[in-house]
Amino acid sequence: MKDNVNKQHTMYRSYNHQVMDLTNNKKQLLVKLLFEYRRIAKIILNKQINSLHKTGYLSTKSKDFYVDIPTFLSERYKDTIKRQVDGMLKSYISNRKNDYKKIVYKSSLSDETKKELYIVNKLNGWFKKENKLANKIFKHVLSKNRFPSTKRINMHLSNKVYKLEENKTTKSCTYHILLNTCSGIRGDKTVFSLKTNTRFDEIIKNEKGDKKDLKIHNSIQVNFKNNCLTNIVLGISFSKKENLSELSVNKIGLDFGIKNLLTLDNGSIYGQNFIKKLLYYDKRITCLQKELQIRGKIKLSENKRYCSLTNSLRAFIKNEVCRVVNRIIKINKPSEMVFEELDFSDSLLSKKMNRILRNCGLAILKNKLISVNEELGIKITYVNPAYTSQECSSCKYVDNNFLCQCCGLKLPADVNSARCIVGRSNDTYLMNNKYLTRVAVKRHLMCKSRKVFSECVLSSTHGRVNPSKS
Repeated sequence: MKDNVNKQHTMYRSYNHQVMDLTNNKKQLLVKLLFEYRRIAKIILNKQINSLHKTGYLSTKSKDFYVDIPTFLSERYKDTIKRQVDGMLKSYISNRKNDYKKIVYKSSLSDETKKELYIVNKLNGWFKKENKLANKIFKHVLSKNRFPSTKRINMHLSNKVYKLEENKTTKSCTYHILLNTCSGIRGDKTVFSLKTNTRFDEIIKNEKGDKKDLKIHNSIQVNFKNNCLTNIVLGISFSKKENLSELSVNKIGLDFGIKNLLTLDNGSIYGQNFIKKLLYYDKRITCLQKELQIRGKIKLSENKRYCSLTNSLRAFIKNEVCRVVNRIIKINKPSEMVFEELDFSDSLLSKKMNRILRNCGLAILKNKLISVNEELGIKITYVNPAYTSQECSSCKYVDNNFLCQCCGLKLPADVNSARCIVGRSNDTYLMNNKYLTRVAVKRHLMCKSRKVFSECVLSSTHGRVNPSKS
């Protein structure tokens, strides 16, 4: 029982550190290093794409792969760049394989053909001559999603090219980074002083006492904006115990929306003023866009007012989403949270605002749910979103009316949707077939509705008490 109550796992966290006393000479060295870093990354990326088209896999060669690239960077830098590019491409290929699965699953092909296509996808055999159908499908997937670009990547450096030293002389600076800038002098390294991050230092000192085996990562990320250094990210890993005895056994369903941020299946509503604040930001951003268009050709990303507005909007969405999720967990203490596949959009908002919400809001919520799962051990389940807003949570009848035409149930739309979401997590057919089309989902729900309706008719004709069960 103790193993079930207290589980121990490794957690990873990263913290931004500002750079102190950044001179012009250091800025020039960094910019020169950044441009060369991105140039080499582009060459390695193109080589790996060619390897993918020839063999279906990324090349695992190291020195032979990049030894012929002329540059002033050392071989250690080349190895670091290759690892970063490989990580980008592996993530891209994994997502494209999932898209391939969805297309094959939703197709009208026979089961045997589907099985063969799944095997080809698993073995990365899309580009072989004998797999013509798989080749067409995968090329279609690639045409809809372009390969990752290296134009704006930041430098993700391993400890082969830098050294982290602790500074005990001043309180304002706790760490120094000795970075190899490839100046041509053997052993020559440039020193960058990092400002103190109080949260990072508290965790390192282990003041809370619940973090064991704490380690600083052997890699850093150097972030740039408009080719200017913004911060350097240090990461840590530590083991933490989950106290699952504090969680209840119940499962809750949550409907995500814009008017009401989160609605629970028990009728609780959180974030009711979310839409008002979004409309306020939307009005200001659209007015500013019109004003900039009238002035002439001005890039939005270079306008300070526009950048400050979008940054404050993103900060508001992040604070509101995290606050609401923390509040729900504190009150309900669930062991499992069920969501539909999320989509941020609302007809009251402009296209620009909807795009910001989809790009920013979805990422914030999903990252928050991942951290909730890691820190508290709460299971996060996603269900098919088709017809959750039109399905009756009682009899599964699908209709656009808020009053069910089959059983007469009347509930607020958000509450009914949340109950449908938690109900779908118990439906084995829908959970085992997550890529079902909307037509297939509706057909399944209507079949369940007919069964419920026939049982109601039988119970009404034979009386309330079923004689077979009495």
